[in-house]
Amino acid sequence: MISTKVSAFAKTAVAVIALSTLAVAVFAAGDATKTPRVHGKVTAVSSTSITLHSKKDNTDTTFAVTSTTKVKVDKVDSTIDKVLVGMRAAVKSADGKTADVINARTGGSKKADAGAVDADETASK
Repeated sequence: MISTKVSAFAKTAVAVIALSTLAVAVFAAGDATKTPRVHGKVTAVSSTSITLHSKKDNTDTTFAVTSTTKVKVDKVDSTIDKVLVGMRAAVKSADGKTADVINARTGGSKKADAGAVDADETASK
């Protein structure tokens, strides 16, 4: 009778350990599938690329912009031509090279404030 109780306890312990290991593996795999994000100030932008400067680690990162890149400015669907140098932005990129999602906000750019005019536009008037 004692050996039956020990055997049942051993089976239960093995099952708990196995489930715990599985849960840790699933949790770790979930973290690995998250798309990396880069946050920073837009230092260059064109119809085909965006460059962010990260103040945190003092690096510049450039991403390709494609027709499938989703762009939001101030949480509203937008286009890359509305993203301006000086804005704060976050770029999600699965491969680290191509921007999948760009989230920019106008609060980081004096140029993006309502009524602001480019120096080039002023010179041509």
